[in-house]
Amino acid sequence: MPAETAACTTITLSYWEYALTVRESYLRHHPESDFHILVVDAPAGHFDVPPGVSVTWGRDLPVANFHSLAMRYNAMELITSLKAPFIRQLLKDHQRVIHLDADVLVYSRLDDIFERLESAAAVLTPHILSPLPDHYQPGEPDLLLAGDHNSGFIGLSRRAETEGLLPWLETRCREACYDEPARGLCTDQKWFNLMPCLFPGVHIERSPRFNVAYWNLHERKLSLENGAWRVNGLLPLGFFHFSGWNPSQPEVFTKHASRYGFYNRPELRPLFDGYLESLKNQGWQSHSPRTYPFATFSNGQPISALIRHVYSISPHARTGEDPFNAAGLFYAYCREKNLLKFSPGLELSHNRWNTNHADYRLRIIRSLFKLALFLLGPNTYWALLEFLSSATSVRSQHAIFFPKTKR
Repeated sequence: MPAETAACTTITLSYWEYALTVRESYLRHHPESDFHILVVDAPAGHFDVPPGVSVTWGRDLPVANFHSLAMRYNAMELITSLKAPFIRQLLKDHQRVIHLDADVLVYSRLDDIFERLESAAAVLTPHILSPLPDHYQPGEPDLLLAGDHNSGFIGLSRRAETEGLLPWLETRCREACYDEPARGLCTDQKWFNLMPCLFPGVHIERSPRFNVAYWNLHERKLSLENGAWRVNGLLPLGFFHFSGWNPSQPEVFTKHASRYGFYNRPELRPLFDGYLESLKNQGWQSHSPRTYPFATFSNGQPISALIRHVYSISPHARTGEDPFNAAGLFYAYCREKNLLKFSPGLELSHNRWNTNHADYRLRIIRSLFKLALFLLGPNTYWALLEFLSSATSVRSQHAIFFPKTKR
């Protein structure tokens, strides 16, 4: 018989050891519960699932045209887009389900979350509970771009309100689960903003013991007391979210923030060391990455971010044809438009945190903007900037890539 409560996580196969680690930590504190893993990509060959581990493959979810979704989204976007249908499926067998990101470790029982779900349709955890104190990243403007609540956790219960909430979230994430914060999208996270507004029974959990991570360490001090981690010296740590930390580079606290590191929060070193040891106990090794099968066409040709975004506005996305087929129409289109000519690993991803503003290419771009201001005048220049703010997304450029196709 399925347990009344369950937890789950959603991964690509490259995060398999992470999933086993969060699973072990959860079941250690909740032996009466169940834990489920959704692996969105299938292994290239035979894959041994340990006895007792419950695994669902993405292709087996009741999701229409799965391969179309896998082409439109990168790995992170695909993972988050399939979270809602996975939880919806689990709620058929369990009364209450929580989802934890794979880079989470559970440190104590989460009974208070499950108690909330006895009367609430959903439980969310805000990124922060108090104002940020300084100018370091992430700042409050960054959280406005990313979303009010961290989608590394959500709890849901089987009740009437959830029957409307989950299909809504599933539909929105199928249509727009892109990681484009500047355009109001941050995978599934920005949709969490609307959840308390649109659906009754959504509880915002303000206990500081849940979803502790780099974004809220200004308000949460961790200490190890008698072998157990505590938050602010008062509460047992529920779960810590190791977001942005790479076990292959354990000295780097997180790639996403500049506020804290081990140099100014040395008390966290044992927490991270313990997590690394837990990963290794589950078989993690830095030299054994797994290939993501949706990264290439069937002939091995790499798929760029541009190709994925072009596909999202392409008429080929509506035909039902396998877009990964190198003998198919979408591949032929990409070849005709020279979209295949790029070098994987050299795609640039710049933001205001990592951009080298002395780069000569940026100096050239700034010179062009200065020229535009001189030639166009301030009014037209402002109109140009307003236009570019909406036109820079490939998904706003239908007329460039498919000029003769009706939208």
